[in-house]
Amino acid sequence: MPREVLEFIAQRIQQNIRELEGSLHRAIAYARLFRALLTPELAARALEDIAGKGTKNPLTPDRVIKAVAQSFQLTPDDLKGRKRDRNTALARQLAMYLLKEGTSCSLAQIGLEFGKRDHSTVTHAVQKIAAGMDNDPYLRRKVLDIQQGFSPTQ
Repeated sequence: MPREVLEFIAQRIQQNIRELEGSLHRAIAYARLFRALLTPELAARALEDIAGKGTKNPLTPDRVIKAVAQSFQLTPDDLKGRKRDRNTALARQLAMYLLKEGTSCSLAQIGLEFGKRDHSTVTHAVQKIAAGMDNDPYLRRKVLDIQQGFSPTQ
C-alpha cells in the first residue's frame, strides 16, 4: 500500500478508528473493482461521498440525544434525567453507544451529557449495546435506523 494513500486517508478521516479503517477498506475495494493501482486520487474518488460528512454537519451530543429520543418516543430530558424504566434506560444506553462510536467525546464528557453520570456507566452502556447488537435483531435495526438519520443535511 503506498504511503501517500495511507497519509491521504488519515488526513481526511479523523473522527474515529473504525471510520478510518472502513475508509481504507473502501478505497482498497474501489481499486480492486476498477482493477486500478490505488493512488491518492483514486482513494479520493472512493471516499467522495463520505469524506466530507463530518465537516458539513458534525455529529454532536445534542443531535444524537434528539434522534434517539425521537426514535423511542421520549424527550431529550427523559434521556438526561433519572427515569429508569426499561425503554428509557435502553434509549439512554443506545445514545451513549452512538456518542462513543460516532464522536470524539470522552467517556466523562458523555456521562456529563446524561445527567453527570460516571464514565463507568457509559462504559457499561457501550458494552451492553455492542453485545446486544450481535444477538438482538431489533436492537441492531434500531441502531442502524438512527445512524441512517444522521445525514449531512440534517
